Amino acid sequence: MAQQSRVGRWGRAAAVIAIVSSAACYTQVPITDTSAPAGEPVHAVLTPYGSVQMVSKLGPNVHEVDGRLVSFDTSTVTIALATTVGLDGTQQDWSGDRIEFPRTVLDQLTTSRFSARKTTWLGVVTVAGLAVLRGVLGGTSLVGGGGSNSPPPTGK
Repeated sequence: MAQQSRVGRWGRAAAVIAIVSSAACYTQVPITDTSAPAGEPVHAVLTPYGSVQMVSKLGPNVHEVDGRLVSFDTSTVTIALATTVGLDGTQQDWSGDRIEFPRTVLDQLTTSRFSARKTTWLGVVTVAGLAVLRGVLGGTSLVGGGGSNSPPPTGK
């Protein structure tokens, strides 16, 4: 029964690690180059002025939008919206409506990019965490079978 309990703990630990690692390997980076590829996921934060200017297209008090980049040039950004977030934190889902934003209404425009540095640190922390977890659960080795604390045979 103790073995099943250990397996269950390892399964839960593995699930937590998988969830954390899927988020930890990416970082938000500003989009500054007009050659940003269409279809890229984007997150935009509107200026207070932008929230007022875009009310007819987005509704009142929208502060942030998420979606896919449709086009990007020096004066406008077009986004196929997935969600909007209001100043009060309320979220509204969208079905890909293409909304054109003048650049002057955007405070930030970012996309998610793979981060090798975060991924490396996550790997180091994961290995260390597994070693600690293994010790807490009664094992003595990450690669061995563990479970037995008896001394090695003496050859008799």
